[in-house]
Amino acid sequence: MNMEEARLYCLKLERDRERSWRESRQGAFEASMLSLDEHVAKFDDPGKIATFSDGGAGRERILARYDEHDRARQIAESLSRLTPKERCFASAVLRGATWRKLGMGKRGFNKRLAKIYQKLIC
Repeated sequence: MNMEEARLYCLKLERDRERSWRESRQGAFEASMLSLDEHVAKFDDPGKIATFSDGGAGRERILARYDEHDRARQIAESLSRLTPKERCFASAVLRGATWRKLGMGKRGFNKRLAKIYQKLIC
């Protein structure tokens, strides 16, 4: 088998793998979604692409509601309603700790997190 035959064979294997993935449940779902980038690339007139943009208005609305000081105050207020042990756990999770980093089982971690969540929303 020469280089060109090997390349064509590899391309065929890749197409078969992709087809097999598209025929799976998750693959069919993902294949049915059209990326905005793909849509824009297929668009005839690049000048009309602005149709898909809100000109940054959505970003501005999000940033207008986001106040770091207010967020920190709300988190501190919420954490004050927890016991010291729960507060320590919640703080670790807010800093990005996972069940693995905390040395817990996944199920125990999720149960503890759900318990704290219920305590905070009530």
